[in-house]
Amino acid sequence: MDRNTSALMRLPAVGLGIGVTVGCLCACNAEIFACVTGLVIAAGLLIAAVLRRKMQFYAAGLLAGIVSMTVCRFGYFASLERLAGTDISADCHVVSVGYSNERWSAGRAFCILDGIPALIDISGDAVLQTGDSISAELHIEKAERNIFTFSDGVVISGEINRLDSRSSGASLLRLLETLRNTAVRRFEIIGGDEAELCKGLILGMKSGFSMRLKRDVLYSGVNYMTAVSGAHITIFLALLSCLIGKRGRRKDAWLSIAAAVLMMAMFGFTASVVRSGIMMIIMQMGALNLRKNETINSLCATLLIMELFTPFAAADPGLQMSALGVFGAAVAGPQLNRLKKFRWERHMVPAKIKEAAVLSFCAMVCVLPVSVSTFGGFSLAEIPASVALTPFFCAALPLGVIYAVSGIPGLDIPLKAVMVCFRAILGFFGGMTEAWLPCDDNAITIAALLAPVLLSLAIFLSDHYKAAFSAFVLDIILVLCLCIPNISLRQRIDFVSDGSSGAAVIYSGRSAAVLISGKSACAKPLSELLIKQGISSIQLVNAPQLELSGLLQLRELTGIIPADTLMLPAECTETARGAGIDDLENALPALEMMEVNGSTFACVQVGSDTDADIALYYGYKRSVPQTNARLALFASSRQNELPDGGINIHDDDVRIELN
Repeated sequence: MDRNTSALMRLPAVGLGIGVTVGCLCACNAEIFACVTGLVIAAGLLIAAVLRRKMQFYAAGLLAGIVSMTVCRFGYFASLERLAGTDISADCHVVSVGYSNERWSAGRAFCILDGIPALIDISGDAVLQTGDSISAELHIEKAERNIFTFSDGVVISGEINRLDSRSSGASLLRLLETLRNTAVRRFEIIGGDEAELCKGLILGMKSGFSMRLKRDVLYSGVNYMTAVSGAHITIFLALLSCLIGKRGRRKDAWLSIAAAVLMMAMFGFTASVVRSGIMMIIMQMGALNLRKNETINSLCATLLIMELFTPFAAADPGLQMSALGVFGAAVAGPQLNRLKKFRWERHMVPAKIKEAAVLSFCAMVCVLPVSVSTFGGFSLAEIPASVALTPFFCAALPLGVIYAVSGIPGLDIPLKAVMVCFRAILGFFGGMTEAWLPCDDNAITIAALLAPVLLSLAIFLSDHYKAAFSAFVLDIILVLCLCIPNISLRQRIDFVSDGSSGAAVIYSGRSAAVLISGKSACAKPLSELLIKQGISSIQLVNAPQLELSGLLQLRELTGIIPADTLMLPAECTETARGAGIDDLENALPALEMMEVNGSTFACVQVGSDTDADIALYYGYKRSVPQTNARLALFASSRQNELPDGGINIHDDDVRIELN
């Protein structure tokens, strides 16, 4: 390790930031006994580090991270979860609205519950808007637990039993929501997937992405472009600097700080955006004090500030990818690019292409563990896709921001031209199904975790470069060797539910058969599963209870993943033909019971009598349902009473290996 890097790694902010992050991640899912054990070990490491006068900041950060997450989970979160099942009158401030119609709304609100401040999921028969202040009686329950709610600090939900008062005054949140809604309306003029991409790139809004667009973004490996992060704020500030010109170091720094705060508010205060904004502010504060800014120091200081006060943010995949991506592209990438120079780098164009490829490669390797654990795989097309899309991304961002804020007539024309090119390139790489490698094995996750560690050692430990780089190459080969055979040899069944209907996906390599139990097509969870698993063709879809609305959703899915055979109920086929759908002449009659790998599989309603080996039930009963199936699976989120051995696939992940 060179002297400069060694000096940077000894900085207090670097050691504390890395230590706190590791401590928070170690304690975020551990039981209380494991957390206490971790505290004892971290305290011992701190004492040893102080005595040796080495690594004391890392040890102190590790201890602080474990303490912070333990207190948060078993103190603050536990006190909130004890309120589950109670009715509480509270004053709430609505901070976001995810869905709203004339009768019902759902979003998030900041409340004081039994004297405890809390951010909660809120819903009920009321028309809510961002910025509203309400007084209501809430029925408190535990929120649906997943990594995205936990990382936002949301552990409980409130259903509005009675709305006592509602006031809608002028507020910053209301103003920002109005600006975002105005931007959305302007982007919709562009139309198609290009409009949705504008919303994703500029505002981080991905709810309108079509199934095909979601697949293309995932398979291209450019999720980071649709998650507002440091790249967005950096490009915006560079544009602002060009527009206003140079006004002196201090004035530029203060203006950049104000703009960073505004951008954080405009982009919705997600963890990755806050990380980017705070990091930008820290770097500008360094400019104010005439100090040199080191990226890794600013990054670690940002993580330290965020995670000491909101330790649950460490579990946010967006924050993890944002921080690791910055490390890979801004710290490790330039260092790796300087290690080896070629003669053709004397020419600017190939040198820039090489630099972009190296930076993308380092960023890809650094975010590999998060991609594998969160998205279930990684894309081999990420590097060429990133290099090809970056110029259009850099052009679309300033154009989109100016158009969203000003609405200048005619500006939508060049913006649409850029987005059409962006969408075409995205579609090209997104169509490479074979480039997406799903990862289901824990061994792959461990190997993926080692990759950025070994690459960093190879880059920064110059004395051991060859050994570390050889180990890194072997680790990447191991990841590929574990992934590729696992895909081709897999024989299993996975289950998904949308809360009312359920689906069984029977894999055979990259093809699958789908059995649907219920009136809907389970379109969202089913498409997410098939895309995540890299399925390129569907051999069979059997949906004995499907209705017309479900068929329309199923047609969108089979539009991106072709299905060889559709088996539909006669009523659904006749209704579809009456509605003008004439391409179902090859559809076969659906069957409630089929044979799967030597076992009988039934798709039936709760309460139906079946002696199948495996029964997937839709609908629900208030009492314990009777079943003769050897394995009874229930799709409804309302089916709380289960027979002995019964499993609710909405609440529990179920997988059956057929090998």
